[in-house]
Amino acid sequence: MTKLSAGNIQKDFYGKAKTNGTQLYSYNTLVASISDGKLVRHWDGWSATTQKHINAFCDVNGLPRIIKKDWIKMEVI
Repeated sequence: MTKLSAGNIQKDFYGKAKTNGTQLYSYNTLVASISDGKLVRHWDGWSATTQKHINAFCDVNGLPRIIKKDWIKMEVI
């Protein structure tokens, strides 16, 4: 598991966001993953901090950023 970097900002979120490349953990909770080149939601919640982690994960993996209303609409798997 490695710390997540937020693009050019180079934040490590104090170790609160980690990834193994295809899965995103925020505060030790599996939040999202990538499957078939798409973002998959695993956490049935939302917070501003975790949204920052999700968008950094998207940036690192070449996916478009997501906004709150679209995250809330996604099916939780």
